Amino acid sequence: SLHKYQQLQVEKVLREKEKMDLLAVLISDSVILADFTGEPVYWNPAAQDLLKKSGESPQKSVAMLIKLGSWSKGKPFNIPWEKERFYSISVKVSPSKLEKPLIFIVLRDISAEVKIQSVKEEFFRSVAHDIRAPLLNMQGYIKLLSFYPKDISKFEEYVKGLEEESERIFKLVQSVLDMARLESGAYELKLSIIDICELLKKAADRFSPVLIEKNLKLELSCLPDLKIKVDEELISRAIDNILSNACKFSFENGVIELGAFKNDGYIVIRVKDFGPGISQDKLSKIFDKFTGYDSRGFGLGLSITKAIAEIHGG
Repeated sequence: SLHKYQQLQVEKVLREKEKMDLLAVLISDSVILADFTGEPVYWNPAAQDLLKKSGESPQKSVAMLIKLGSWSKGKPFNIPWEKERFYSISVKVSPSKLEKPLIFIVLRDISAEVKIQSVKEEFFRSVAHDIRAPLLNMQGYIKLLSFYPKDISKFEEYVKGLEEESERIFKLVQSVLDMARLESGAYELKLSIIDICELLKKAADRFSPVLIEKNLKLELSCLPDLKIKVDEELISRAIDNILSNACKFSFENGVIELGAFKNDGYIVIRVKDFGPGISQDKLSKIFDKFTGYDSRGFGLGLSITKAIAEIHGG
């Protein structure tokens, strides 16, 4: 009976060990149990892979983590472990009654969180930079208004300047909000079946004052009865962004081609200008936020256009 009881207890221990081993394999965090010299007593597969990448022996790497843990006085700390990877590390002494307590170390990959935080900081810096210029201009116009309160011609000029700068700020804030909604997937598409040719004609009409000002000719080409189910307001916005760039960078007396055609199950809307083009070193970054070519813009136009295409499955 005692032998059977002992076998039963051994089986229970083995089953519990199997459960713990399975759990340790499934955990994405690196888990290490080590003695005070840094010798691993147990480490899960994630920890084994991570320690091999350190270039040092496992004992040396664990000893270094224990030392860092003692400096942090038991609080979690962050370190870069390998190229572009960051880990939050927690080091605790196990509350064991054994003569030699063990050290429990958990390494959690926080690379994505660090990257998101970096993107957030860069985003806010860029917005602050772009909003600073129109605000400074507005302050300048307000001071000038106080200097010439009775000069009607100057008064009208400065008020117009204030309107233009406030419009710039409004457009920036609107673009930032639109970009956030598109990227988060919170934007609800208002889908309807539209004629692409009619949409392109409306876009051409909207830009006629700009075309006349720079003496540009717009050539429109579109297959008849080219219909598609889209959010008309968003697609119009995307076309306007591309056309705006084409007008801005075209040489005077130039030509801009605007057209649409079918290709491999897609409808392609194409804008072509004959300006200076985009240099190869900047070509890969044209869809990045706040990387505009022109100081008057915010560098969001192409980012928003790309997001609009993607939200439509393009």
